[in-house]
Amino acid sequence: MRTNVEIDEQLLKRAKKLGKTKTTRAVIEKALLTFVEVHERRSLLDLRGEIKFAKEYNHKLGRGEGG
Repeated sequence: MRTNVEIDEQLLKRAKKLGKTKTTRAVIEKALLTFVEVHERRSLLDLRGEIKFAKEYNHKLGRGEGG
């Protein structure tokens, strides 16, 4: 998808350097991917304590560790 966006030049230069990317496209794609991953992880963390396991559930069986 093609789009036009005004981006602070200094911020873009810093992002390219930190991300070790040479093109604006690469730094934007990397930034978007990082943004999505962070928010997806946060969504998973929000579920902490919400999922209840059956008392007889043995997590080791699923890994082939017996139990």
